[in-house]
Amino acid sequence: MKKHKRILNALHTAIVFLIPSVVAHSNASSNMERRPAVVSPAPCTNSTTGSPDCDGTWGDGDCWTNGSPGSTIGSTEVVCINHDIVYNLSDDLVVDGEVNINNASLTTPIGSNRSIFIADNSIWTMCNSELILPIFDGNSNLSGNFINQGGDIVIFKSNVQIAQNWEDTGGGGVREMTESCLRLGENFINKDAADFYDGVCIELGLHGSGNFENEGTINIINGSSILFRGTSGNLVNVNSVTGGPSGIEALDVQDNVTNDGSWDVGIVEHCIGSSVSGNTSDFTEDLENPENCPAVDNLDCQGDCVGGSCTLSASCMQLDTVCSGDPMGGEIQVIATGATTACNGASGVTYTLTCLGCPGASCQIPNPIIIGPTNDASIVFEDLPPCDYSILIEDASGCTDTCSITVVEFDTPVVSCPVDITVDIGATAFTLTGGSPSGGTYSGPGVTAGQFDPLMAGQGVHVITYIYTDNNGCSGSCSFTVTVTSCVEPPDITCPTLNPVACSVALNLTTADYPNLVSSNGQSGACNFTKIAVASNVDVSQVSCDGTGNVVVTYTVTDNQGGSYPNLVCNQPVNAAPTPPFPQCPNYPAIECEEAFEALLSDYPDIVSSNGLTGTCNVTITATAVDIEIVGMVCDGSRAVIVTYTVTDNCGGTYQDLICTQLVNGPPLPSPLTCRNLQPIDCDVAQGRTATDYPFLISSNGFEGQCGLQYLGTPVSVDLSQIGCAGMVLITYAVTDNCGGTYQDLICTQPVNMSEVPTPPICPLFDTVACNLVQGLILSDYPDIISNNSATGACNIIITAVASDIDISGAVCDGTGVVVITYAVSDNCGGTYADLVCTQRVKGSECQDDLVLTLADSPLNGLYEARQTITINGNVFILDATDVILNAPEVLINELDVELGAELDVLQGGCD
Repeated sequence: MKKHKRILNALHTAIVFLIPSVVAHSNASSNMERRPAVVSPAPCTNSTTGSPDCDGTWGDGDCWTNGSPGSTIGSTEVVCINHDIVYNLSDDLVVDGEVNINNASLTTPIGSNRSIFIADNSIWTMCNSELILPIFDGNSNLSGNFINQGGDIVIFKSNVQIAQNWEDTGGGGVREMTESCLRLGENFINKDAADFYDGVCIELGLHGSGNFENEGTINIINGSSILFRGTSGNLVNVNSVTGGPSGIEALDVQDNVTNDGSWDVGIVEHCIGSSVSGNTSDFTEDLENPENCPAVDNLDCQGDCVGGSCTLSASCMQLDTVCSGDPMGGEIQVIATGATTACNGASGVTYTLTCLGCPGASCQIPNPIIIGPTNDASIVFEDLPPCDYSILIEDASGCTDTCSITVVEFDTPVVSCPVDITVDIGATAFTLTGGSPSGGTYSGPGVTAGQFDPLMAGQGVHVITYIYTDNNGCSGSCSFTVTVTSCVEPPDITCPTLNPVACSVALNLTTADYPNLVSSNGQSGACNFTKIAVASNVDVSQVSCDGTGNVVVTYTVTDNQGGSYPNLVCNQPVNAAPTPPFPQCPNYPAIECEEAFEALLSDYPDIVSSNGLTGTCNVTITATAVDIEIVGMVCDGSRAVIVTYTVTDNCGGTYQDLICTQLVNGPPLPSPLTCRNLQPIDCDVAQGRTATDYPFLISSNGFEGQCGLQYLGTPVSVDLSQIGCAGMVLITYAVTDNCGGTYQDLICTQPVNMSEVPTPPICPLFDTVACNLVQGLILSDYPDIISNNSATGACNIIITAVASDIDISGAVCDGTGVVVITYAVSDNCGGTYADLVCTQRVKGSECQDDLVLTLADSPLNGLYEARQTITINGNVFILDATDVILNAPEVLINELDVELGAELDVLQGGCD
């Protein structure tokens, strides 16, 4: 069933067939109750042409009880078709009388091209059936029409296929279809018929073209569909089309719509190929949704409705008997076979119980029970009065059948018993009598085949039941007593006081360990009545090691007259079994550290202590390892495995945990930390060093996990003070281990490439000192003489000469005297050098004339003071009181080289 179609709703309005040709119509909406199935008209049972169940051809005599009908059904003929049949005659079928097709099919052979004509005042009905005038022969179109000339056509839940036209020629008849499919090769034509379509799918133009023409009246309800399936086709209405708000689920017109009449039926989905003309507003106002061609172009009627034979049948059990006093009703077996499925896919079988002959009774019938689709049923009805009942079964397609059952209530017979009886236990067995009506059965203690045996019944009051069952199966019963007496009864036997027994002894006790118990009435002869209790079973399963169990001794009790009594059950206390010593910790050998961390509970077997007894008296205290914990420090070798044992015994006792210790050998210590060999670095690089420039130092013992021990050297400070002088960086490492231990710091060095050494200091050229000033000279008159390498920071090496002594012993006043100054030489790294000895010339006491010397003269060596000028090669140079040392053959004056042969004017003076 396609999702867009609602043409086969399970709820429809009723169709009632009335004879001769009156059809009642209903425009009720789709939420009405489901209409009943079509019922075949009564005349079929008296027709001149009846039909048995038979599949065959129209002319097959086996399918007709009164000969085979011809191509015309006479006005007095009623033909009922309830099987599949092929119309194989050479003429068209003309119906002047009545044709009813119920759960069957009527087909014309492919290529026979036959039409069917429904004459005025004739009747054509179909229920759950098919009418096939084939549309195609392979890919070619076939011919054949279904033409109404004024008759009444009623089709319910059926499939109708017409090769050409579904046509009304103007006879004023009726065409009614409900929950059915109508597929046409060409046209839908209504001249003046009263058409009614309830949930019907109409498909036309399958030959390539086809029109929908209405000049009569059409009522369309419950989501019917009109689908144009040719390459061309128009819808023309010149009279009246009515229906519910959603009477048309889908309208698919190939070309044009012309509405020159009245249109009052809602359209849910539609597609119109071309134009709408005429009374357009009357038509378009019923279009519920915008045009939706993709939704309707692919719709078709195939598969929506396929007629078929009604094969439903039922059979019931014939009789259900109830006895007076029993609950009324019971389980009624109904066999339902051949149920079919409705066109809309619903299934199921409805069982309806109806009273038939039940005069004077008011039957309260339970609601129908739905079972399906083909199940046999076992239906339970309660509170049914005696009555004749009919059970109607109906399947989802409307097929029905009935069967009947009679519920009868019989009276329960009145039964009476004999008076109560008293008999001595020694009496012989006798036949029980006196029950009425006779013929019943006796039952109770001591009764066998209707006889009562006092000895077998035993002493006491015994209830005997008499049951009588009549021919209807109803039973009644009553009861009476038989009292069996005897001599004086001895006292009941009671359990003796049994002394407690040791647990190990209790397990070996047998019935032989317990003597018989006897109770007698003390009389002799036939009146001697003795009860004897013999130990028949000793049960030691309750013996417990904790002293709470007993030995259970069962005595079988009888008497000397064959009587039996309930068993006597006695208990003997059992002493608790001795408790074994508490388990002790074993002497565990020390375990290596790495093995300790891999230890499992299974490495520590149970510790068991037993009392040495066997069976349930064996008390065993068992300590089971449940936890392993390692404590202590790995570094100092104090670790131990702590094993916790849960202690229980086999008697359900619990004890405090047992804690055992296994020593753990300490792991080997790692090698001490040593400094790394650090490559020399330049002095200027060394000055920027910090602790982060130096890696950690690690020494490990090589183990993993918690047994791994490491020494860690962490650089914490860098000393740069020794860079320039000692040529090294000092790195201080803080030494720890992974167990929280601390050690003395480790001092490491990194070589530093030395800075360039400066030139040692030289004596300066001191100004000559006046002779009279020499005696006042002090060390502070002679500044330090400094020489450095011009580097920065700690890399700057400075050699400093500091005046440490003044010697004036040679300071004569003749112009040749000198002051001797001694300098102590050192550097900023604590280095020491040879003293530096410098001289300062002392002026003479008198001044001399200017002296012009030439180099041609004998070389002069000495110290002179230039006062005026020096003329060299005609050039005059003004000197600035600079001391000049003349040394032949080359003279250096103010850094000027004087070549040999030059003239030198010297202003010379001094003190004698």
